[in-house]
Amino acid sequence: MLSTLKDLCSTFPKVSVQQSPLDNVAAHIFDTSNEYRFVHSHCPPQERYGIRINQALIQTHYNYIVPNFENLGPNEQYLINKILYSPSNLIYIIGGIGVGKTRFTQFLIDEVLPGIIEQDQSLHEKCPCSIYYDFLEDGNVLPVSDDSSTIREALLDSFCDRIEAELYAHNFFDLDEEVGLIWDLLLEEYKNDYKKHVALAYLIKELRNNGAEHKELAKDYPSTIERRKNIRQRIISHQGRRISYLALLLKYARQKYFNSNPAGLLLVIDNVDREPSLVQQELKQIIKPFARVSGARTVVNARHTTYYQQFFDDGSSDPVDVIPYCGASPYEIISERIDDFLGDNIKYKEFYNPNTFPQLIEGIRFIRHVLLTTDSFTNLFSNICGRSVRKGLLLGQHIINNSVYDPSKIFDHPTNPQDGVAVKIGDVLRALLVGTDAIFRASPSHVTDNIFSVSSYPGIGYLVKLRILNLLCCSGEMGVSVRRVNHILSGFGYSMEMICSAINEMKSENKRLIWSDAVQTFFKEEEFVNYGSTHLFLSSSGNGHTKNLFADITYIQEVMLDTKVEESDFGKGWRYDKLEDRFELIFKFLTMLSEFDQDEVENFVANNGVNEYYSSFGDKDLITKIMMINVKESVEKILGSVVKNERKVEREGELQFFKLDHLSKYESRIVTLKNFEEEIFR
Repeated sequence: MLSTLKDLCSTFPKVSVQQSPLDNVAAHIFDTSNEYRFVHSHCPPQERYGIRINQALIQTHYNYIVPNFENLGPNEQYLINKILYSPSNLIYIIGGIGVGKTRFTQFLIDEVLPGIIEQDQSLHEKCPCSIYYDFLEDGNVLPVSDDSSTIREALLDSFCDRIEAELYAHNFFDLDEEVGLIWDLLLEEYKNDYKKHVALAYLIKELRNNGAEHKELAKDYPSTIERRKNIRQRIISHQGRRISYLALLLKYARQKYFNSNPAGLLLVIDNVDREPSLVQQELKQIIKPFARVSGARTVVNARHTTYYQQFFDDGSSDPVDVIPYCGASPYEIISERIDDFLGDNIKYKEFYNPNTFPQLIEGIRFIRHVLLTTDSFTNLFSNICGRSVRKGLLLGQHIINNSVYDPSKIFDHPTNPQDGVAVKIGDVLRALLVGTDAIFRASPSHVTDNIFSVSSYPGIGYLVKLRILNLLCCSGEMGVSVRRVNHILSGFGYSMEMICSAINEMKSENKRLIWSDAVQTFFKEEEFVNYGSTHLFLSSSGNGHTKNLFADITYIQEVMLDTKVEESDFGKGWRYDKLEDRFELIFKFLTMLSEFDQDEVENFVANNGVNEYYSSFGDKDLITKIMMINVKESVEKILGSVVKNERKVEREGELQFFKLDHLSKYESRIVTLKNFEEEIFR
């Protein structure tokens, strides 16, 4: 009979009873919307994704004055300088999922560019003009199609609609001026190379054929303007002519009203990673000539894999610039959010009991400056959320609002009166993992995943997620095709359905341990087969799970409680709040995993061979052997500290005996796994 480990336990750590709801306080401190103050980076930009850093552009600005430039973070200084002074009009900002690319570009548009314009009296009062094309909104009109022509037509319509709407919303010129003065200026400027521009070549022919050339304006201005308006309608009714025409209009506006200042006209394209590869390919064909002709600074936010797979073109005649995004880390952001609360908390009083609000402030202050600065916290926090700011903010809410402790009671009932506080670092770590639940529960809304469980396949497949993560980790930044993932994982005996479910759970929006370049979710197994060429990639959060969390005792002891096991193998009545019982339960859980590990690896070697295992996973170390070794080291440190600090002689003796006996079990099991490795991989 299968039961979760929590159902086999009779007692758990005490759950905090909060004096007043903390959900609103936590949600406002760690607001995930883009309305909150932008947090600057603390560290200089680093080389990432094979993109080098131009050190000369750090803390350097020339003739475009950026107000308070010296107060910006080094990453923001670098990005702004790159955007303003790059010799290329087309610029890619490269970064992983949720690292803050969108938030930075909004900060650039809302706060930086207006400040630059204010410093330049020569610029038109209508500056700046920022055009934000978001595939989450503008791209919703795109059809689902495998036909490139269909995609291109829909994308051109959507893109041009946005450009045209923004251009005319700024009211730079009326229609008469556009088809009169501006047309004549454009024709004069491009009289020797008008054939390079589809719109101009068509315009010259139509003006001639319809008696609407410049000389006709002087003879009969009203009727000539009307004829020109009709020609304009025919220009914008044709997609190729329309985008060529809009690029020329933007160039005119940039030169006349913005004095060619790069801060005056900015085009940002965002969230293209979510689109199918066909859309990304068509976008590349559209924006490169558009950026060249219009001269508009065009910034595209993209993941590194999207850039290298779809946008990279080393031999292009249109040079592009690429910048790695190295903004503030999630840890820096949550720390500053708490500091903002501690510095100005008046607005939060409406969400909390006013009588205990001062105690809440002091409790949060202690957590921020004492517990959150420890390596234990920063390591666990970073491994769970990676570089995802959104995950970091959601996880940060657990620091304030959780079932483990009430921040307002930290100084009320100390666990050890000599220490003076009731909350230890272990409590904060546990709060990160369990949140407001009494114990860890891997719900769809939870940002932390249980990598030892696939919800649709309880009691089996304990290691399928870890094996997928390890495979992606060993593959590097170019990912692994779904077809190969299925081939390799099936060698362990996993069904395609189980592999598909495991991938979907790790790809879910709140978990994001992995991601794909085409399909968001494989709703059916047939899609899993049909999209076999789709590639899967490891996120920074997935990297933290793969390299550290899977063998972290803090993580294991919480998530294992939400894992289903055979009741007969574990028994009942475990006192999880008792140290000895908890450690015994951890060991039994790891032993069970290691037995599955041995059976599955034996299957894999029989089906695929030793060389396939080594080429897929990089080494011949069993996953569970690494877990056993790491957990043993943690157990030894914890028990050593507990024994040392125990004041009762009798209890000290009991703990010392338990320590020696318990560690010997780990040593024995590790030897068994090493012997298995030698036998199976010889």
